[in-house]
Amino acid sequence: MNALCLGSGQDRPDPKIWERPEMQAAVTVRDFTKVYRLLQKIGFSQQKIAALTGQSQPEVSAIIHGRKVMAYDVLLRTVEGLGIPRGLAGLSFCRCGPAAVVPVEPAAAVDVEAGRLAATGEHPDSVEFAGWRPPPGPADAVVSL
Repeated sequence: MNALCLGSGQDRPDPKIWERPEMQAAVTVRDFTKVYRLLQKIGFSQQKIAALTGQSQPEVSAIIHGRKVMAYDVLLRTVEGLGIPRGLAGLSFCRCGPAAVVPVEPAAAVDVEAGRLAATGEHPDSVEFAGWRPPPGPADAVVSL
């Protein structure tokens, strides 16, 4: 089986490689030491892995020798660079753009009011929180939001 997949300008592992049980087991627990060692067994050099993942060769070497990949940005670059299925690595599939601005009620007024209530000990049934009022009841009733 050819372990290379040509197409994106850089040779990436053939997508079928991620179907192998030993590779799936390593990726699922994010054991990139094992992933990189398995890639070396099928012909990927440290330099090639580094080029695909946006790391330096010494960083790849450190991971091969047991350093854990802890930073999310490194994890993401590794998964995307090697063509690892995102779900297999426990990542979401969302390719969301910039966060949408959603108009909301002025929360500052509610927060200021909540702080005043906490400071003064006033009972919350005298205040509306974003249009919500607690149900009528005894003054010592606990209302959960």
